[in-house]
Amino acid sequence: IRLPLDWSSHQDGASVSGMPKGLSRMVRYDAICWLDAATGLAGGPAQSGVFVCGSRPVWLCAGRGTLLPHPMHVDGPIAAMTPFHNINCPFGFIVSATSGTIKVCQLPARARLDSSWVVSKTPLRATPHRLAPYREGNLLAVAVSRPMPYRPHLPEEPGGDPHASLAYAAADGAAQLAGSEEGHEVRVLNLVSCAPLPWSRPLTVLPGESVTALRSVYLRDSSTDNTIALLAVGTSSTLGEDYPCLGRVLLYQMEAVVRDLGGGSMDTVWTPRLMFQRDFPGPVTSAQDFKGFLLLGVGPKVEMHSWNGRALVRSAFFDTPYLVTCLHTVKDYMLVGDVARGLYFIRYVEANRVLELLGRDFDNHDVTAAGIVINATKLLFVHADAGGTLRQMEYMRNHPSSWSGQRLINGGALHIGAHVTHTTSLKMQGLDTANRHALLLSTAGGGLAFVAPLWDPQAAARLTALQRVLTLRLQHTAGLNPRAFRRRHTRISRPEGGGERFSAPLVDEDVARAMASEAAATGGAPKPPGTGSGATNAMVDGDLVSRFAGLPRDEQAVVAGEAAAALGGTPITAEQVLSDLSQLSLALTC
Repeated sequence: IRLPLDWSSHQDGASVSGMPKGLSRMVRYDAICWLDAATGLAGGPAQSGVFVCGSRPVWLCAGRGTLLPHPMHVDGPIAAMTPFHNINCPFGFIVSATSGTIKVCQLPARARLDSSWVVSKTPLRATPHRLAPYREGNLLAVAVSRPMPYRPHLPEEPGGDPHASLAYAAADGAAQLAGSEEGHEVRVLNLVSCAPLPWSRPLTVLPGESVTALRSVYLRDSSTDNTIALLAVGTSSTLGEDYPCLGRVLLYQMEAVVRDLGGGSMDTVWTPRLMFQRDFPGPVTSAQDFKGFLLLGVGPKVEMHSWNGRALVRSAFFDTPYLVTCLHTVKDYMLVGDVARGLYFIRYVEANRVLELLGRDFDNHDVTAAGIVINATKLLFVHADAGGTLRQMEYMRNHPSSWSGQRLINGGALHIGAHVTHTTSLKMQGLDTANRHALLLSTAGGGLAFVAPLWDPQAAARLTALQRVLTLRLQHTAGLNPRAFRRRHTRISRPEGGGERFSAPLVDEDVARAMASEAAATGGAPKPPGTGSGATNAMVDGDLVSRFAGLPRDEQAVVAGEAAAALGGTPITAEQVLSDLSQLSLALTC
């Protein structure tokens, strides 16, 4: 493997700021592992490898037949490191920062370094579905499901539809006959160690209910104008196609209770208290706080509620055609995903207290998850459809093809072949002070992916030209073409999870340049980006361009030269491409 370091092997340590002269820059370590607090013994296998000091320190852990790198940015530049095993710090280590501080450290509980990421596993003995951090108490709420003993369903209200009553009784009878059913509950864990809280019991929902929304929200009390932190739990009950799908919202407040353990020692215990609950005529699929209000996705509606200290009061709403699958907010704007009709970009007008539609996606994609990528003053909307394709859209009111802003402009598409379930926005650590946020995606198959904006137009042009060259030069797994795979979305039909295209499909950057050259040769005027057949795909395949760092030096120079020729003669060097990849990697480091 090849890793970018801060100095070459022949350089003196004094050339780095704060590094004493003659000090070893690479330290080997052995027998470093986490400590089991219950037994006082090593809790896992001993980790061995090399620690590289410097302005960007990194752990090189030996595992799986190679060295696995783990950057360490939490303490800044590190001047020295040494393993340390003592009765007061078993299996630990000591680091010395260039700022003059020395820290005696241990690995966190259940931490493993012999994998691609630093992993800490906590056994739940249940299937986790959703996570929600509760910052006030340094807690983590986890929605899980597990087999539970049979619990009688609540009696149904009389006067309903006979078919629905029969479906309700059949679901209850099937669970009673089996003796158990899949039940959902919310567990409260410690945010740091992910250990269950003492004296804490799971928050169990009703039989037949599923937790479909979990969020820590900050609501403004309209009676006192104070802000209160609550845990919002949204549920849905699916008892067959003959019974309506209903939902509930439960609001919990985590209260700190101080307990006397005896001997002068005190302990703080967090206990949940149910503040409010309400039934809804549809599944509650999303929960979000917005300017002190509570935003809920209830079936096909987006509802905004205010909190008066005792109950929720509906203030505004917006209707979508079928079912709200995701809901995201930024400032006065909202992004709503529908299960069969794509994205909806909404603005909240505070003067009239209404939710106003600004633009929508007319290609009718099956949106499973969506998010907002912030690039300085631009908002980029990224959503995943049921066919396993990521799409990037943008609200451009002055664009000729946007119909005065009513239609969101398609800016890019990339097939990933996975079902995306959730998205999370992460702030990027850029080289300037501009506000930029990337998007972290999770898939049903257990995968993670990043979607990040490229803030430098020149770097974006270099990486776009590079991916075309790497597609033709690299030897791919089983001879499969990555460009054909990433553009598989053009052949996914509507029944298979794709969408209806009311505009020409996107083309790659090199194809667009060839079309522009042909138009110039024939005397025709090239179409602007985003219109007709000249619309370009602005998404770069990060998995492909990152393989440039593993090429030999001479081949890197050849590839960079070919990318420069594809870009129209603009000079591109291997150092520029490596710098672009390094800056992007550092910007995504939390």
